[in-house]
Amino acid sequence: MVLVGAVSVLLAYAAFLVLIVIGVHYLLASIGSFVTYWVINFILNKRWAFKSVGNGRRQALAHVSLHLGNQVLILAGLYGLVELATIPAAWSQIIMQVVVTLTAFIITPIIFKAT
Repeated sequence: MVLVGAVSVLLAYAAFLVLIVIGVHYLLASIGSFVTYWVINFILNKRWAFKSVGNGRRQALAHVSLHLGNQVLILAGLYGLVELATIPAAWSQIIMQVVVTLTAFIITPIIFKAT
């Protein structure tokens, strides 16, 4: 699960950097990063880390709900760090990803338990 999380975060962060480099607003880039993260993380967790045979639709809904909540926190924190604290967007995204990772680490195994 830790390896899946690391791969997901690294690829999502790479997507974020590519998007801001090509001129996409940092908040939109963060949403693009979220989509990248969610797709990679869900597939790898379901098929590889947990080898789950549970209800895929229920798991997808629970997984996206968890990460949508985290993304709302990321966007709010990102805005505050960039606009108010004047921390560059690339660093702010890292800070916020670290903040929400604990939530995902605790709840993800519950989502993919065999049911």
